Amino acid sequence: MITYHCPSWNSTKTKLGLGAFSDASFAMTQSRHSQSGFVCLAVGGPISWYSSKQPIITLSSTEAEYVGLVTAAQSILSLSNLLLELGYHGNDRIPFQICDDNVNALNAPDETGAIHSIKHLELRWHWLQQETAAKRIRLEYIPGDQHPADGLTKSLTKPKHELFVKLLGLKT
Repeated sequence: MITYHCPSWNSTKTKLGLGAFSDASFAMTQSRHSQSGFVCLAVGGPISWYSSKQPIITLSSTEAEYVGLVTAAQSILSLSNLLLELGYHGNDRIPFQICDDNVNALNAPDETGAIHSIKHLELRWHWLQQETAAKRIRLEYIPGDQHPADGLTKSLTKPKHELFVKLLGLKT
């Protein structure tokens, strides 16, 4: 049995800490589609996760990671809208932090360098530029060996799986 051990919750003092970790594995299948995965966290534990083959074939690991970031960002904004509808108006609601281990994908939305390598993607994938410019999403780097979404995109050895469970705040 896996259980989540949430820190003590006090709605007036505890920050929600809504954020996400996104990862992708480039062209891992015979179809050459990449695999995306993300996990959304609140109050230190997972509340939503996703792992699926990407809908498009990307041409590089940067593109695959960027497509994964867009999917994670859309999900986190949907969760934020749900929280608003439920009456949560905390000042820690925006911007949301989304962590990834690909520096080029993280830099792509700010139009400073990596954008030339993904400019051929359909316009819907460039939505993330708008959200980071509006400061609704903040992208941050996380090393691959500390990345909780890593287990959603590839097979893991037993030690890596144990680390994956620990990074999610779960206990077996």
